Amino acid sequence: MKKPDKQSIFLYALSVIGSGCGFLSQILVSGFWSSAFSQDVFFFSINTAFYFLSLGLGSLQSERVLRPERHHLNLRVIFLCIWTALSIPLLRYSIQSYGNLFLIPIGIVFVSGFIAGQIIPLTLRLNEAQDKLSLPMLFFLDYTAAIFFTFIFTFVLLIPLGYLRTSLVLAYSCFALTLLLMIWNREKRRSLWITALVGPILPVLLLLIQPSPKDAPGWRSPNPAKVIFKKQTHYQKIILTEERGNNPYYPDDLERVLYLDGFIQFNSLYEQAYHFCLANIPVFAADFLNEPPKRALILGGGDGLVARNLLGVPSIERIDQVELDPEMIAMSKTEPHVRQYNRGSFYNPKVNVIIADAFRWVRSAEKGAYDIIIVDFPDPKSITLSRLYSSEFYSYVWPLLAPKGFLSIQSGPVYAIDDKEKLTLSRVTTTVMKTLASIGKASYVYYNPRDLDAFVLATPYPEFDMDAFTEKIGIRADIANAHFCKYKRYWKVPEVSVNTLNTLPMTEYLLRWYDMAGGFFRYGDNYAIFLPE
Repeated sequence: MKKPDKQSIFLYALSVIGSGCGFLSQILVSGFWSSAFSQDVFFFSINTAFYFLSLGLGSLQSERVLRPERHHLNLRVIFLCIWTALSIPLLRYSIQSYGNLFLIPIGIVFVSGFIAGQIIPLTLRLNEAQDKLSLPMLFFLDYTAAIFFTFIFTFVLLIPLGYLRTSLVLAYSCFALTLLLMIWNREKRRSLWITALVGPILPVLLLLIQPSPKDAPGWRSPNPAKVIFKKQTHYQKIILTEERGNNPYYPDDLERVLYLDGFIQFNSLYEQAYHFCLANIPVFAADFLNEPPKRALILGGGDGLVARNLLGVPSIERIDQVELDPEMIAMSKTEPHVRQYNRGSFYNPKVNVIIADAFRWVRSAEKGAYDIIIVDFPDPKSITLSRLYSSEFYSYVWPLLAPKGFLSIQSGPVYAIDDKEKLTLSRVTTTVMKTLASIGKASYVYYNPRDLDAFVLATPYPEFDMDAFTEKIGIRADIANAHFCKYKRYWKVPEVSVNTLNTLPMTEYLLRWYDMAGGFFRYGDNYAIFLPE
């Protein structure tokens, strides 16, 4: 092979830009789509498969260009720059208008792959007479470009800029570099003018298709709610809304709702009942055994509301709070309304905040150290969250309990959505109990009758009597009309599988429950505010 000349370098560079843009479009769309609908593995895998299929079809299609010229390659690279810039706005618009329409993200990725697949064959054919291009070198450069774009996207631009701005920054950078290369290689003026005109046209196209959501859905009202806090972190999108409540029990109160990735974390008018069930019931259970709790562990619960409740227990001496997202802790400490609700719990010297992945942290934590362990993770709407409800995770958590300690787990919706009589447990709650049973641990389910949230209570103490305990504190459904918590001894139990790291069926159960409830992913109208940035 001869030493590359100016034209060979030009072709190498265009090939790298074109292939890089094609791959960038794929990871942008796949990441955005899977984040929006909490199906990280499934959606990313589907899009990747169609991308590689389209690469192959594009390579075959390149043979139809009988006499390739440089402008054929130029136009394809320019198109990929434009398409990369438009990919996220197009996807956002389609989700806001039509919901989760599979053909849109797959179609966007397919077009990217189909055009990108023509780049290498055309590049080789353009310079085959001089024999100055190396196929191995071409593949090496293109694969290196893919790694480079992935690194820049993931570790440099995604968090500060988000999906939309990242796509624009990288696409415009590639476009500008392409234009400079064409000037350097003295391409025809017509090609240069066409390329230069794309710069001002592209923002106009983006303005036409890019929705600008500023409002969130009202919780009890058809009117949009005011967004008073919004932040995209490395792990989730945090949104706090405010509206005038329509609840007859709180007619004058402002209702504030905290959303994490579009799922409700708490509602200011109802959170007290939820956190009473989750945090105070295990405290009462410990008191029932004449073992007032001293040390508590909270896994999740980054809003500080569980810590608030535990700080109200006189016997509590220390609370270890394990939270993955430092931005969640920062928001809970500084956002005025959230700090009002949690009463500044994270500033209390009894609370030790630990920023860590709970799954890893519990494996090395001190055994038998905690009288109370509260598990307050978001619902297992993704594979990543579902692992925090797995038998492996519970097997790491269980040894951390003291001999008469109690474990309380937020366990999703209590009722099966298709049981109108509300006698059947949901598959999500049942899976939590069956997963604990798979590691030899008995558990009990109770629930919040207002919001129908389920909670699972477990203890290593074999003589604990749940019936006697719930009768004493007045939450037995058959003998008391409890308002905050209820315990029923008998439920119809559906068939479920144990949630292990190898299977993780809980995500499927939860998303099916939401789908049967009428669909939770409401991205029409003003709901696009929940989409990733």
